[in-house]
Amino acid sequence: MLDRYFKRSILQVHRRRVGDYLIATGNDWWRVDGRRAIGIRKFSMTRPMNRGICESTEGTVYVAEYMSNTDRAPVHVFKSKDLENFEIAWTFPPNCIRHVHALVPDPFKPRRIWILTGDLDFECHFFYTDDDFVSVQSFLSAGQLSRATDMVFRNDAIYWGMDSPDETSWIVKVRYTDPSHPEKICELPGPPYYFGMDASSRILLGTTVEPGRAVKDRFARVYQIDETDKCSEILRLRKDWSPQFGILYFPKGVLPAGFVVYSQRALVPYEGFMTILRRREDWT
Repeated sequence: MLDRYFKRSILQVHRRRVGDYLIATGNDWWRVDGRRAIGIRKFSMTRPMNRGICESTEGTVYVAEYMSNTDRAPVHVFKSKDLENFEIAWTFPPNCIRHVHALVPDPFKPRRIWILTGDLDFECHFFYTDDDFVSVQSFLSAGQLSRATDMVFRNDAIYWGMDSPDETSWIVKVRYTDPSHPEKICELPGPPYYFGMDASSRILLGTTVEPGRAVKDRFARVYQIDETDKCSEILRLRKDWSPQFGILYFPKGVLPAGFVVYSQRALVPYEGFMTILRRREDWT
């Protein structure tokens, strides 16, 4: 419990294609190659959000800044090819965004990386790069509708959830070919942070318990979205007594069909554990 506040243990792990790891604790960064842990020299960056680290098809690792940034200073995306030397890949200028929520590789467009930003209406964008941050393009800017912390991809569409505690959250879908017409497909009782997907193309997501007018109660929920875009609740977990947000985390990659895997923070029971569930046939 104390470590949730002091953040001394491992908070994020990214495994590179070559087999080594980038590991973030609350205060330090490490490269682990299987034989030893090497402290990475300090570089001017706070710990990113859970989806704020990604790797290009060429093996470059990108890390996005996520900080309070109340004065709206510049926000950077860093890059490294060796996990020893980091440099700035892209800078959002002052008063452009508050911070970067996520860097998400596109499974259908191998060179594309999506950049999700927030938090005020004019700061909420879907950007992307197809050239390793030589340039960054705008795809969607729709106020709180485009305030997202993760996204998943199915067929010719992108799915995400509105990270908007003071405005009713929805699961939203938009087609690659028509970004001007996002479609709300399911209303939620709180903002969803993270998504997952299984091998049968069912989408999983979890809502968060946090302060906000649009957060309905003290329960975080797991939802699934089937192939017809039908959304259904399959699980709920009660918020604990602590002031931290109640969050559900889903693994990157594709789960085996029929499985639900998540970990949790500030939710009961099973705080600090990973849970693996086999989906029942009547979860439709």
